Amino acid sequence: EAPGLELWNCLSAYNQDLTQAWLALARLFMPRAFLAPPHPLLLALWDSVSRRRAWPAFGGGDAHAFGSGRRWLPIRVFSYRRHMSLVTTGLWLERDFSGQAEADRDLVLAALAAGRGYAALGPARGLSCRLEDGQGGHWLPGAELAWRPGLSLSLELPAWGEARLLHQGRLARRERGRRFTWPLTAPGPWRVEARRWRAPAGWRPWIYCNPFHLRAEVRLG
Repeated sequence: EAPGLELWNCLSAYNQDLTQAWLALARLFMPRAFLAPPHPLLLALWDSVSRRRAWPAFGGGDAHAFGSGRRWLPIRVFSYRRHMSLVTTGLWLERDFSGQAEADRDLVLAALAAGRGYAALGPARGLSCRLEDGQGGHWLPGAELAWRPGLSLSLELPAWGEARLLHQGRLARRERGRRFTWPLTAPGPWRVEARRWRAPAGWRPWIYCNPFHLRAEVRLG
């Protein structure tokens, strides 16, 4: 099986369920308001595999600048610069960049492989998502540990929005605000999603964070 999953691809999200001309134009000129979320089948696959093992997910730009296609009309309506700022991947690194290409590359790859990251549409800098045990212990997304009573998930969004807590792919909590703390009441994968209000489209997809994997304790004897 693949070591990771591109959960949210920007160009695929542009083309997803694109059956009407007005939606094509809306996604072209207001992509943060109208771009499609990750495909439901991909989300279901991610949740299914996550019940068995860690499967880190990330976002991808898949940038292709849209132009007129005419040499005499050199217009770019969806430039690379704009496209690459849409679906992105945020990572929590073990340390700051050193400026050394190989060391920094390894740092990024390690965070991707560990699942210490999230896919987002537009800026999400400042996102905080941690697992806490109430005794000073804390872990980042992608962490794997044994479930025990007293564990909670602490989430802080970069801006006001709607947060959803999912357990094994099923909705457990949904609240609006910026800061949330939820008890994790059972073993299994727990993850968070967030939506943001974007006029004129309404509540739209924003953040998909990698899960915490809580194993059931096995007691012998």
